[in-house]
Amino acid sequence: MSKKLCCIITGKTIVINDDYYSKKVKEFGSEELLESRYTCRQAKNLLVRGYSVEEIRSLLKVTKKLDVVSEDVVHAIRTSDADELKRFDHVSIKKSDPKVAKFINNIRNLES
Repeated sequence: MSKKLCCIITGKTIVINDDYYSKKVKEFGSEELLESRYTCRQAKNLLVRGYSVEEIRSLLKVTKKLDVVSEDVVHAIRTSDADELKRFDHVSIKKSDPKVAKFINNIRNLES
């Protein structure tokens, strides 16, 4: 048997087996918390690096109409994963200066 989880930021859905689902429920504390706070790795990494939900949705070109994510949930996600991501700081990219971000977005648009 398998379960579906939907990222609250991107709307991306994953299918996972029951064992992994049970593990995630234990991590979050309940099924309700898991389903109301599940965030895919890509969105979670961007959140921890300082991007807002709207910026992430724009960067990842999310076109679905999704619910607003409360600041409490964003804070909980950022604090729960910040320690885990610190070990990758030497290779991570921090949120850019607005001028640099605009330049990067222009380059991305040229590649599309």
